[in-house]
Amino acid sequence: MPWFADYPTCAQHFYDWTALDGISFLEGNVTLYPPFTSPGNSAPATFPAQAVNGVFQFKIVGPLVCDEFV
Repeated sequence: MPWFADYPTCAQHFYDWTALDGISFLEGNVTLYPPFTSPGNSAPATFPAQAVNGVFQFKIVGPLVCDEFV
């Protein structure tokens, strides 16, 4: 994934997937309303989304050059 902008570096994420209180998988729709839709669009935009809910330990190590991203 890009490192906060369109630069030739990427973030590398390491996660400890042992959640403190368990995890739940979420699935549904997300609706964005103007001004958070595309510029000039006055209509809401809805799209499917998936997520994992939990409390995890994580550490971001980076940035790395995108070609070296593991």
